Amino acid sequence: MKNLEDYWEKIHRNAKAEEEDERFSALVIAWACIDEALKVFLPEEDAKINTIRGIEKFKEIIQVFEDSGDSYDVLGKLPAVENLREFYHFRNDAAHRLEVPSTKVTEEAVSAIHKVWRCMRRSYVSRSNAARIAKEILNTTGGQREEITNVFLFGSLTRHAKYDPEVDEYEPQDIDLLLFDSGNRPYLNLGYSNSSLIDLLSDDDNILSRSNAKAKRCGWLQVIYIDGSRFGYDKKYTLNLVKKQRDPFFFLNLSDGLMEFSLKDDKWVSQRPQVFQRLAYLRCQLENEYMVESQ
Repeated sequence: MKNLEDYWEKIHRNAKAEEEDERFSALVIAWACIDEALKVFLPEEDAKINTIRGIEKFKEIIQVFEDSGDSYDVLGKLPAVENLREFYHFRNDAAHRLEVPSTKVTEEAVSAIHKVWRCMRRSYVSRSNAARIAKEILNTTGGQREEITNVFLFGSLTRHAKYDPEVDEYEPQDIDLLLFDSGNRPYLNLGYSNSSLIDLLSDDDNILSRSNAKAKRCGWLQVIYIDGSRFGYDKKYTLNLVKKQRDPFFFLNLSDGLMEFSLKDDKWVSQRPQVFQRLAYLRCQLENEYMVESQ
């Protein structure tokens, strides 16, 4: 499993189990995910506060964003803190008193905890927050950060500026960023290994802030680096990147709707490098011939 988002299916499965050990693990892992997600929003000095207090502080932070119109309606969807406090005690009782709640109660608790997770994800995954991340990367100099030349947004967030359940069938799950660099990052000098593309190109300890690195751990932020001067022009380099993707149409698909962050305009603009313009045109042609589905 690459990130915490992947754990939730197993958490729900364990919550339904007859065995107490599995229900106990569901409660422990679910709350552990919340603890990690809170680090995306809370300052480092609050990293060790009680989980329920952390959720209360998260609500205070999100209230500011909602008041400014810069966030989805998250607060109205969060479970009541009183109920969450009770579910938090379930975990503690199971750990210290070996009193594991019934299957029904465990399922109810896990569903509420997962709802908190989804609210946190919804407050993070937005085009405006993606712009803040891009601006931070482009504005920060020193070390490897100054080697990033362009930041692009792709995926579901490029189709709508804001998620609207009345319009969008699927809620955006993460922020997808494609970064062009100068080709001098160390991993590009290691040759081509058998690692997946994401594993090969995600050495971003010196690129992301602490909170965004935690969001990546949660599965809410995906970052891919490529050498913009070689992709589409250097045959060996390009083919090796394409072959390392499970989906051979990965770069073809992300070209559709690709947006670049402009520091000058302080926003995402419909601007693509020539190689992605050509790929987008090719994808449009394939759609017209019914060879691929429209996105």
